[in-house]
Amino acid sequence: MRKHFVAILVAALFFHNLSLQAQTNIKDSAVSLLKGLEKAHKGGKMSDRIYLDTVHSTMLSLLSVDVNFTNKELLAVLEPYRQTAWSSHQFDEDKRTYYSLLSNQAQFTGRAGEMLYYADKFNEVEKANSGRASVTALTIQSDYYNTNNSFDLSQALYKNNEVFVLGLPAEARKETTTMPQAVQSVVLLVKLGEGLYGAGDTINGNKVLQAAREATETVESRFPDVNRAVAHSQYAYYTLIYYKADAIGSAPLALESFALMEKQLQSDKTPDYLKNFISFFLTEKKLAFFIREKNTDSTAVYLKAFDEEYKKDQLVYNLYITKRLKSLALYNEGRYREASDSMLAAIKLLDSSRTIATREVDEMMYAQAKTEEQDVLLAEAKAAAQRRENTIRLIVAGALLLVTAGLLFIWRQRQRQRKKLIEFKLNMARNIHDETGPALLYAKSLAKNYRTKGYSEELTEEVEKQLDNTIAVIRGLSHDLKSTELHSVFQLIKELDGVLKKLKGVNVFTYSIDKQLKEDRFISHYQYSHLKSILHECITNSVKHSQFDKIQMSFRQENNRLQITYKDNGKGWEQGDEAKGIGLENIAERVKQMNGEYLVTNNFPEGYAIDIKVLLR
Repeated sequence: MRKHFVAILVAALFFHNLSLQAQTNIKDSAVSLLKGLEKAHKGGKMSDRIYLDTVHSTMLSLLSVDVNFTNKELLAVLEPYRQTAWSSHQFDEDKRTYYSLLSNQAQFTGRAGEMLYYADKFNEVEKANSGRASVTALTIQSDYYNTNNSFDLSQALYKNNEVFVLGLPAEARKETTTMPQAVQSVVLLVKLGEGLYGAGDTINGNKVLQAAREATETVESRFPDVNRAVAHSQYAYYTLIYYKADAIGSAPLALESFALMEKQLQSDKTPDYLKNFISFFLTEKKLAFFIREKNTDSTAVYLKAFDEEYKKDQLVYNLYITKRLKSLALYNEGRYREASDSMLAAIKLLDSSRTIATREVDEMMYAQAKTEEQDVLLAEAKAAAQRRENTIRLIVAGALLLVTAGLLFIWRQRQRQRKKLIEFKLNMARNIHDETGPALLYAKSLAKNYRTKGYSEELTEEVEKQLDNTIAVIRGLSHDLKSTELHSVFQLIKELDGVLKKLKGVNVFTYSIDKQLKEDRFISHYQYSHLKSILHECITNSVKHSQFDKIQMSFRQENNRLQITYKDNGKGWEQGDEAKGIGLENIAERVKQMNGEYLVTNNFPEGYAIDIKVLLR
């Protein structure tokens, strides 16, 4: 509500100002008004949002009363607007508005090259903000290409945006799509369809024709009471039917499109302004149709009507069209010499109309618009460079402070490193005591038992196994001392997460890892490798043997004890099959070697869970 109030107020003040200063230049008054808005914005009297909305409304008012700027003038006038729009992502919509204002001004003043350039920029912003193309920009581009008979460029435009374009009917059906947006979708489809048929691409042309039909039916069903919307969509769709008929040389289809448009001419629901467009289109296309069909009587009638239509607007290109069609009519009547003279005259007119020279002018205007916009950006960059220079001066002025802070930071880092080193040494000493002590003590007990009871194969095997385990512990401690890498619980979790992500790419399942840890704890290489192997074993068995779709892992720390729980929601196993597939003996052995505890819970047929508890080393 506030936006509309401000827009109305500004427009009222503007036109009141014009009435009081009728002798002054209107453009100067408009510039003064915009500068006044800029001053109020910089002075804090207007928020960014209100400023942007007010400038937009004001520019639309100026266009409505034919206040026209050159591209360079408009860039200068809108520079404060541009800076505000680009200052935050919350104004992304206003970036599109900026380029639409520049494009509209170029279109209204006949600067096709500029219009095309800003349509391209509009499309870039739309893709950056929403990830998809702009309907408005694509409509401007395709219309420009078709007007210049560059149907191959319209075809390329369609192919680059095919998925988006063919999805427009579905977008039009959404409740969030407004009436103008739905009608614009129909118009874009028709423009691209015209280009495709003009390029001889009937396969894609038919796809777009079907999409245009669906979008038109959507406008008819969603906005039945909005006559201009329905009529405009229908007329656009009927013209596309004609372009298909012309492309495939189908006289019945052409007559069908003529009948549909004539019905529109007779309808009270068709706005008068649209009837003028329909009448002109029918006259031109019927004349061309009857010339191709060599119907001399109908040709004469429509040639006269066509000549009368073009006399209203003595444009060179219109005269070329008239003479060209007259030439074809004369040829059909067998008056070959007159037909040849008329065609030569038409060609001479074409050379002075919108041909290669005109296209080159448009390309030059496109390049000029690009250059002028870049000049604005360079000026901004220069101002930014000046601001950076001022910042550097401040940095230099505070150099001593920064150096002092840097030295203090280095000292603190060294203190932290020293603390970590001490912590590491204490951790290693604790690990040596906790891991090698029990292992060696157990080995000593086995040896004593060996002396007391004598030789036993089972006892010998147990001694060997314990010695192997002790060697593994010592190797792990040696690895910890030589390696620069410190293992931790978080590192273990990260590695397991990476394994599950890779497996998820080829197996359909979900997983979760719950961490309830007070802090990241260092653990020995020995414990790290055993825990990793145990959990890899669990994951592998789930994938190979369990019909599951979910894995859950949790890591909890209670004082100095780590509890790990692994679950899947597969079947589990039937009684007597505990050793099959899940490798419980291997898991049990590794837990035992770490002096830990474990518990297996079989929930057959709804999966199983393994709980493991170990002291953190």
